Amino acid sequence: MGIYSNLGIEYFNKQKDIMKKILFLLIAVLATQTTTAQNILIVDNTDKNPSGSNYYSDLQEAIDAALSGDIIYVMPSPNSYGNVDIEDKEGLTLIGLGYNTSAINKNFNYGSELGTIDVDNSSHLVFKGLQINQIFLDNANTTD
Repeated sequence: MGIYSNLGIEYFNKQKDIMKKILFLLIAVLATQTTTAQNILIVDNTDKNPSGSNYYSDLQEAIDAALSGDIIYVMPSPNSYGNVDIEDKEGLTLIGLGYNTSAINKNFNYGSELGTIDVDNSSHLVFKGLQINQIFLDNANTTD
């Protein structure tokens, strides 16, 4: 019979099978988890806009490129950023310099002005420091 009995070997094999199942489940759970990173997109429609993958001169293009949880900084400008549509977005944040920029910083004579925002089928949107002329909400959830 040797050093190990058949019962000991069977017990060891059962334990090994259990550990294989646990390891497989752990790997499966980790493989199905998606990591999310918050991106910061910068929009500047003046002539000073820098280049890069996260810089935009058109606000609508930045909104279309944004993913859930992203932040879009709308830089101050003498020109309005115009009308934008926000469709099927969740957790998007748009931040401007503010409405009364002279009280904030004497170096910026302009705010971040938008025409009409049309929100459709979106939730958990945040707008801060923007001068917005109109907002139309259709099946949307916004804060601030």
